[in-house]
Amino acid sequence: MSFIIAFVGLPASGKSFFSKKIAEKFGYPLFEEPATQILSESSYISAGFRLPYEFDERVFEMNRRRIEETSQLLSKTPVVWESHMLTDATFLMGRAFFGDRDPKRFKLLQKYQSGLMNELKEKTIFVILDIDPEISLQKQKERGNPRLLTPDLKLLKYVRNSFLNFYKKNKKNSILIDVTNKSEKEVLKEIESKLREKIEELKKKLENN
Repeated sequence: MSFIIAFVGLPASGKSFFSKKIAEKFGYPLFEEPATQILSESSYISAGFRLPYEFDERVFEMNRRRIEETSQLLSKTPVVWESHMLTDATFLMGRAFFGDRDPKRFKLLQKYQSGLMNELKEKTIFVILDIDPEISLQKQKERGNPRLLTPDLKLLKYVRNSFLNFYKKNKKNSILIDVTNKSEKEVLKEIESKLREKIEELKKKLENN
């Protein structure tokens, strides 16, 4: 029985670090975050409201391909996603509503909501790393990489609230981890412990279906 462990969180919440640690610990393949890959390789000045529609479109296509690749792998092994597309769709929604209100963004958002977001959802355990938006912004600045900086506090607050609302509606297959004022070792231990419980619950659920 295979499943996806997918991380969700604001920038600098630890998605990259903890997803890699969990993939290593459990011996599962890791899919890196599409948005970060694109930002690292692109000429965009920074993230946030300034990102053009082209960026969101590229992220969507990478997520679509990731679904296809994951579906093939799940017949053999569980996988880990550094970042679930919930993160990308929520930032897209924030840019659409509070940014340029480009009609193309709203159409792309509908594609997420009508199909892509529901793909493999029943086989996914969401690990939501919660961090205060102001601390997220501070840590992003400390990283010293302008391309990966999401400087818009309003957008970060909106995205965080969306993640918390998602957790409230999906507690059965989600884990909420407060990473504020905790060491990496403490957070990793908490993730591992709660993950093992969720994996057993998901196994029983899928076996009964």
